[in-house]
Amino acid sequence: MVNLVFTRKAETGKVKFRARYVQSPCGGKHVLQKYNRNETMKKGIPIQDLARRVQETGRVTRDYIADTNCVRMQAGGDKLQIEGGKIEGMNLTITPTCHRQIGERVGIPAKYYDRCRSASPSLLAQNVNHWLHTETSKRMIRTLDFEQPIARAFLSERYRPLDNIDLINELLPLISDRGAEVRSCELTESHLYLHASFPSIEREIKQGDVVRSGVVIRNSEVGLSSLKVQPWIERLVCMNGMVVADSGVRKYHVGRNLSNGDLAYELMSTDTKKQTDKAFWMQVQDVVKSTIEQTKFDTIVDNYAKLANIEVESPDTAVEITRNKFGVTEDEGQSMLQHLCEGGDYSVWGVANSVTRLAHNSDSYDRAVELEEIGGQIMELPSNTWNN
Repeated sequence: MVNLVFTRKAETGKVKFRARYVQSPCGGKHVLQKYNRNETMKKGIPIQDLARRVQETGRVTRDYIADTNCVRMQAGGDKLQIEGGKIEGMNLTITPTCHRQIGERVGIPAKYYDRCRSASPSLLAQNVNHWLHTETSKRMIRTLDFEQPIARAFLSERYRPLDNIDLINELLPLISDRGAEVRSCELTESHLYLHASFPSIEREIKQGDVVRSGVVIRNSEVGLSSLKVQPWIERLVCMNGMVVADSGVRKYHVGRNLSNGDLAYELMSTDTKKQTDKAFWMQVQDVVKSTIEQTKFDTIVDNYAKLANIEVESPDTAVEITRNKFGVTEDEGQSMLQHLCEGGDYSVWGVANSVTRLAHNSDSYDRAVELEEIGGQIMELPSNTWNN
């Protein structure tokens, strides 16, 4: 059904293939897509730019604990005011993430919150302030101390900051010492992402289809996810990346109650916190080491190789199942079908790679990583999922 000719350059070891015409189950006569290294995974920003931006953010990060009686949304609906306790007055521009967290905290549905924000900001402020002052609690407000300060997160006072500057300082040297190549990284409003692979650890899923061991590290300073360290597989034929499902470790941003009796105050670093953080990051380093072990990689590849020999009932059915189970959009489903037919691999492995291929052209880096995760989740489904 599909006729691929693989060749490997002796001097470089790189794999390429020649495309031939095939009669596709998708209908019609297709030329198999010729992948090339110019069509790579979503790159994000250079690692040097990531490090610089993380350092800049670290210098202006300020955290405050405040009773919600001391917090007020201004009538314009775009600023948060903190006044009381040890804080004599602070006006903060609210980010979209912080808006969403405020709405969740006071129990205002997102659709109504957004409507008020655009059509009646004063009504939004009235609603928010009523519930902040009626149902009081201590909150951590994460800010950036720019000329116009920014409120970027509205969190539980027990939230434990795990900052990106510490992640970079503690983990980047570790993976670099083990020969890692940073393949992609990004800093979005909500997350830091770092994809790295290890050229010394490679195997074939099937003849000519080489994959490389890697790791994906992500963190959210604004409370939208835990710190995650997960195995990541890089496919060299097309430079797709796949996050391995049901594997890796999460470290949650949960700490002790930080209240000291004041109504509002800045949260300062202490010797105790520094010692606790040092022990924590040593644990994370151990997690990274175990994630990139050869034995773990071999187990993953052995499982994937079996699924590379199981064909799905039809490409259309595979797309329908993927959309129903993982929330792939209609447009993404159409592109997935195109990639599946062009690639000519109708195995479970081929289906997974048709999804991770979508990440190349995703407008959002956050969505690109989600698609890499969906690819890994597809590889964990029971094999009879595709042929009922």
